[in-house]
Amino acid sequence: LLLNRKVMNVTADYDYTSQYVPPAHILFLMNHWTKLFHVRDTINAWTVGVAFCTNLYFLGCLGFVPSLRVSRNFLVGYQSLCDLVCVAIIQGLIILNQRDTLSLSLRIDCIIYSLQDIINEYSTGFVVLFYAFERFIMICFPFKAKTILSKNFYLFSNLLIVSISVALIVGGSIVNRLTMRDFVWCGANSFYARYDQKQKTDAIIFFGIPCAVSLILYCFVAKALLAKTSKDDKSEKAKRNRTLTYAFILSCVSWFICWGTYYFYQIPFASFDRRWVEAYNIPDVIMMFNRTQMFYLYSAINPIIFIIINRQFQLPALTIIKVIKKLKK
Repeated sequence: LLLNRKVMNVTADYDYTSQYVPPAHILFLMNHWTKLFHVRDTINAWTVGVAFCTNLYFLGCLGFVPSLRVSRNFLVGYQSLCDLVCVAIIQGLIILNQRDTLSLSLRIDCIIYSLQDIINEYSTGFVVLFYAFERFIMICFPFKAKTILSKNFYLFSNLLIVSISVALIVGGSIVNRLTMRDFVWCGANSFYARYDQKQKTDAIIFFGIPCAVSLILYCFVAKALLAKTSKDDKSEKAKRNRTLTYAFILSCVSWFICWGTYYFYQIPFASFDRRWVEAYNIPDVIMMFNRTQMFYLYSAINPIIFIIINRQFQLPALTIIKVIKKLKK
């Protein structure tokens, strides 16, 4: 790609003679290509396994624990379901294909990768933003929370967010499938002239704006939590509300770190800009090569945060452990 004038969009006066010596990190990438693939596949397999188990357990808790089966937790379950679909079906097919267990064509492989990105991008941002607003009202305006955060509010929000997300996923999948020419996602017949334009637009609309608004709202929430005295948190409901808020804050921060890292390396890669790529060092090349791992890492981290912080998610696991111990005896 570095030596392809059309792909890299470099000026015509660039020296393409044999005297060109690639930077050290490019030579490293060329010499360790197979090893990097093997490391990526191994990390993929472990991350997918952890994400599958944690999201499956998380959905099981939401479905079978009565105290968790409320409209407030519906969107968390929807996000977990989307993550489960990505890691169980899509990434599972990719791993099998990379290990030559399945013989998928390159075109289908590209469609699977694209569908995986679409499901992640078009489902997570709306959910994170919604819960940031919900925590903001709950903590900063506790006296108005019962009026604003009614059952009708949760019902309307759940239907609206899920409908928009599903419409974007289905629409994006159809557009990607119809406009993919020679394994390029965007073209003259698509919404974007180039693939990097799509990546930049998605990064701004579905990551940048929701993440910025969510972090600002959580700053106000953290300020309100720090301002409260210990006397205000004596009730069990207040303590439970506080720990739940911590879980959503950690979830938003992990989303910012994982997705921010992905887009930081994905946008320069999608633009095929030689100046960006040549400015990298060896760690940057390794991160760029494994940038999609950050999607799966967040899918694994997110349910773990809620399971560790919220005791209601721990009770089913403790019950299962007790049953296993009794059976062993």
